[in-house]
Amino acid sequence: MKTKYKLRGLMSLIGLILLLPAQARYVQVTSLEEITSGAQYLITSEPTLERGCIMSNMLTNMDDKQGKLKSIELPTDESKYKTWEIVANSGSTGAVDYYTIRRNTNILGVLDGDGTDLNVATNLMWLIEAVKGASGGFLIKNKVQSNSIRTLSMTNPSSMEWGYYTGTNVIYLFKQVTVPAPEFSLVAQQFYEAIQVELTVADGYTIYYTTDGTTPTSESTQYSEPIEISGATTTVKAIAVEADGTTSEVVEQTYTYCPPIVVNLGGEDHLGTLYSAYPVQLPANAAAWLITGKDDATATLQLQCYADEAGTVLPAEVPYLIQGTSNDEPLNFVLSTPPPVEKPDYADDLFKGTAERVTPPANAHILGLGYNKNETAFGFYPFVGEYIAANRAYLTLPKGATYRLITSMENFVNDAQYILVTENNNGQPAGYYAGEFDTDKLKAYPVTDEEPYLWTFTQNSEGVQIRDKKGYGIEYTDGTSIKQSQMTSPESWTIAFDNEGHCKLGNNERLLQYSGNYTYFKNYTIDYSDVTLPYLFLREEVDASSQAAGYALRLERPVGIGGTRGAEAPGAGTVYDLRGRRLEGRPARGLYIEAGAVRLAR
Repeated sequence: MKTKYKLRGLMSLIGLILLLPAQARYVQVTSLEEITSGAQYLITSEPTLERGCIMSNMLTNMDDKQGKLKSIELPTDESKYKTWEIVANSGSTGAVDYYTIRRNTNILGVLDGDGTDLNVATNLMWLIEAVKGASGGFLIKNKVQSNSIRTLSMTNPSSMEWGYYTGTNVIYLFKQVTVPAPEFSLVAQQFYEAIQVELTVADGYTIYYTTDGTTPTSESTQYSEPIEISGATTTVKAIAVEADGTTSEVVEQTYTYCPPIVVNLGGEDHLGTLYSAYPVQLPANAAAWLITGKDDATATLQLQCYADEAGTVLPAEVPYLIQGTSNDEPLNFVLSTPPPVEKPDYADDLFKGTAERVTPPANAHILGLGYNKNETAFGFYPFVGEYIAANRAYLTLPKGATYRLITSMENFVNDAQYILVTENNNGQPAGYYAGEFDTDKLKAYPVTDEEPYLWTFTQNSEGVQIRDKKGYGIEYTDGTSIKQSQMTSPESWTIAFDNEGHCKLGNNERLLQYSGNYTYFKNYTIDYSDVTLPYLFLREEVDASSQAAGYALRLERPVGIGGTRGAEAPGAGTVYDLRGRRLEGRPARGLYIEAGAVRLAR
């Protein structure tokens, strides 16, 4: 209600302002329907009044004033603008037969016998044609010489002249408007419940409007009472008309309908996903979670509870994991009337969403929320449909392959492809990777989005053989040098891992390491200060059709919905189950939450 009174106060102020003398304005004309006969127009070379040239007075260097027209270069003082009156002349059918273009008493025409020169007394009839895809541009041709390919234009900016030149040269029209335009009580906005839009203008003018997207005229609906808008996105266009028929510029506002979003829930934890193009309110008995990252080693997702209080505003264009209390009743998310808040942080390269029904992206594997193939677990698993439903969130994985950090021989896969890199960035390769042979060393390249150099590791009784893409092995020579072996069975390397997960590939008491000083990989002892033990990552192909790969969900703090958490903050002595229900004592086995962390009872 307060907003309504403020708007009325603002409209009163606008009413006072509109009582002042009207100032001339220039509004671009983009269709023939907007050309008002008898109005004044700027004829310009560009679809803007910030650059280009305006057609000005006739040159007087010839006795009969035939020839070219002067130009005024923009930007310039509006008081120096030169306008031309355009009058529509109707034929027997009532349609426009031709236009007359005049400035003061001079009527623009084309000189007979010379198509490039203009004249003030001959061939005075003009045709105006709209040009599609030209930012509202027009072609102005002479009707008498309409079979020619000449148009009124400025084709020689250096001479600053307009003439009747060869070619389809586009011009632009800006109409001089002195009638004040209507004012809207509501600016463009999103709505769910019906809204009332009021239009106002100073006394002495009549308002006409449309709601079907067409340009209003004096034949459109006359405004007499507030316009009710409900149930659909609507654009209101309006003009004010003076008693003599002079119209204002067209003004418009678009009101976007935002219907409630229904989220269906599934699984034992009653989960669904949400992605909205507009801010919505969290309903009762629900919680909204964000995915903040993933752990490839354990195939789990990290989640953070964003909100669990009814009425909390969920910012638009953010993917959420929604949790309710039952799968029997879907959750309804309605447009939020409070102002939206800042977007929260989440794993935006992993967790994405769509507000419309779309086909899955072609450059990534998509995981949707649901059951796995055997229907034994509920989580994110490969998406198999042709379309992703509107207002849903999903996971994306890189197309082709992912990389899993190997930190012990227990998760080592024999005869598989690996990469050696200098850094481990939260379970992802980073830094530099070991590339192809270069005489006595391996080249090093920065890790990028492109696939790194792959090495095949094959374990045997003596250790691990390392081969490149061509099947050549790595052998030790002397000192720090290594060499490329073309033997069918190159020598084996010892392999081990330290406490930090580095891979220790050994040969003759030396380890394959990266040298920061020289930017390559060689055999070094561990007492060099500038060398780094690499990490070993296994390359795994992602199969879009497989239901075996997926992500389980791990809650990092209680949901606290349905009054289960209580007012007390979790402390060292307070224990909850994974659904946020307070427990009496610690469970004998399974997972539970204590002090906001997930723990395993042993």
